[in-house]
Amino acid sequence: MELLDLDLIAAQRSLHLWLDQASKETAKIRACAFFDSQKELIHGAGSFPHFFPALEQTLKSAYVYLTPSRKEIIISNDPLSGQPSLADFGFLTPVYSESEQPVGYVGISLSCPELLKAIPPEDSSNQQEEGFRIPPSPLMNQGMINPEIANYLSQSGLAVGDVSLILQSAADLVLKLSDQAAAWLKSFAPGKSSKVLSRIKLSSEKALKAALRSFPDGEFEFHDFIDSDELEPKPLKVALKLSVHDEHVHLTFKGSSKQTLSPFNLNAATTLGVCSWVLSSLVKYPICFSAGLFRAFSLETPEGTLLNARFPAPTLAAPTETALRVVDVMLGCLAKAFPFEVPAMGGGTMNSMLIESERLRFFEFLGSGSGSSREAAGVSAITSALINSPLTDPEELEKLQIFQVVQNSLRDGSGAEGRFKAGDGQTRSYKFLKKSRVMLLMDRWKNKPHGLFGGSSGSAVEVALLPLAGRREVIRERRTLNLNPGDTLFVSTPGGGAWGKPEEPIVGDD
Repeated sequence: MELLDLDLIAAQRSLHLWLDQASKETAKIRACAFFDSQKELIHGAGSFPHFFPALEQTLKSAYVYLTPSRKEIIISNDPLSGQPSLADFGFLTPVYSESEQPVGYVGISLSCPELLKAIPPEDSSNQQEEGFRIPPSPLMNQGMINPEIANYLSQSGLAVGDVSLILQSAADLVLKLSDQAAAWLKSFAPGKSSKVLSRIKLSSEKALKAALRSFPDGEFEFHDFIDSDELEPKPLKVALKLSVHDEHVHLTFKGSSKQTLSPFNLNAATTLGVCSWVLSSLVKYPICFSAGLFRAFSLETPEGTLLNARFPAPTLAAPTETALRVVDVMLGCLAKAFPFEVPAMGGGTMNSMLIESERLRFFEFLGSGSGSSREAAGVSAITSALINSPLTDPEELEKLQIFQVVQNSLRDGSGAEGRFKAGDGQTRSYKFLKKSRVMLLMDRWKNKPHGLFGGSSGSAVEVALLPLAGRREVIRERRTLNLNPGDTLFVSTPGGGAWGKPEEPIVGDD
């Protein structure tokens, strides 16, 4: 007998609940996911949803040559195998019930910048200078952390014991997730769980296909840029053509720039995650972010380009900065298909910085303004598209005793004026207490967040450095800064673009 829809809804809701709770176990979790016995994604949770297909690709890469076993944990941060960057470590393990074969798999993606190499020089153009690449490998050896892996990662500057603690914590998290998955599967009647998982994938596929039928036939094109820097004298182009014919939706990124020497290269799995997330937003009710979504449309990402880069292209900024540019071009195409339903561009950057002092190494992200829409103003100082990562409290940052946050405010006037005002960015200033290095990875230095239908663009990012003894210097592109005690770094993030001209009547308004 076919599973009732009410049963399916209950299964999806319970899956949502336990994965969402698991994703909040620690702030280091970017994504956690559950897969069926075919190693296909059933659902994921976390602040970086575009990492779900990356975990799926890592899982499939691992078991090409490894055999699943109970309590075995696979570790990888290899972009070639699926992980978004060398800072993003995937941990995966099988799920067992009474049978000898896995009934599923679980995985988590942790942000571990402390396990990278020291911040590379400004002219570095190779992934191998960013960190220590680990292809999918067994993490445990006779119940203990594999000493070869711990020793290898200790080249980051951490003691072997500290590396082992980080890895053991990750192992405990993914094994706990495996136990939760096993308990969830046991909640179904014998023989029913596999049918539930198949229905979840099919339900996601049908829901997205139904939403995509609202597209008018035609071709919709949009492109945008990642700003140039010292390594890339020309802006990097992200170009998308969205074609709709007889209810089939095809995305192609032909025309995008070749992979770059700068750290803005995405792999194909992460690009698929971004596109799936944007299209799934067209579904008006909750669904599982499953592999069924990937079958609802077709995607072309030419190999060797910015959106499907080959090894050893550097990737450190891609999961935040390039991913958001893909969101922008996706929304640009959607705005042509549905002119009144899509807001203007948000800030289009996570304002990413990699900060290093002594043995500490961590990412700092800041919010930007979101774009306004036909019906509403934008929101200020927020990560409004794709990535739902909370901003770090100044008080928590100051506990590191690296710097003091001397200003944390909205950047008034940075959001564009339009029919409704776009959201403002924020300004945060850091007075450094110790010698530090800061790698500026943010974008929108020159290429501002666009408005729609006559709305103006938001303000660009602005960065300045005031040395303790010296003159204020305006930073105009991505750089790595060497800071001394007493130096102050000022960062002002972009405002959003605006929709429509102020007070201009819109055709279709009552």
